[in-house]
Amino acid sequence: MKKTLMIATLMAVPLTLSACGKKTEQPAPVATQAMDKQAMDAMAAPAAPKTGSGEGKVVSVNASTGAITIEHGPIQQIDWPAMTMGFTAKPELLKGIAAGDKVAFEIKGSGENYEVTSIRKE
Repeated sequence: MKKTLMIATLMAVPLTLSACGKKTEQPAPVATQAMDKQAMDAMAAPAAPKTGSGEGKVVSVNASTGAITIEHGPIQQIDWPAMTMGFTAKPELLKGIAAGDKVAFEIKGSGENYEVTSIRKE
């Protein structure tokens, strides 16, 4: 029995020693359709522009730069309460509009960036 154990040990030693010097190779990661779908699902899609309409009083306007500030009532289409807010607009839309004018207006945008798309005095 000692002889069998000795032979088995002697055969195992070279195999063990040869494995010690080798680095285990890792296969390169492979993108799969499942991984691609997960990555795409994790990406946030840009918010779709929302539109709304409101009424208010012009606080300030600069037709040459396309800037207007309106103190407006609630805008239900985009869940906004009444507030005073600055908007951008095409300069030609703001011709004839002055601070103190009561206006009806339409806006389009997302996040904090909304543009007046139409405006008229009331």
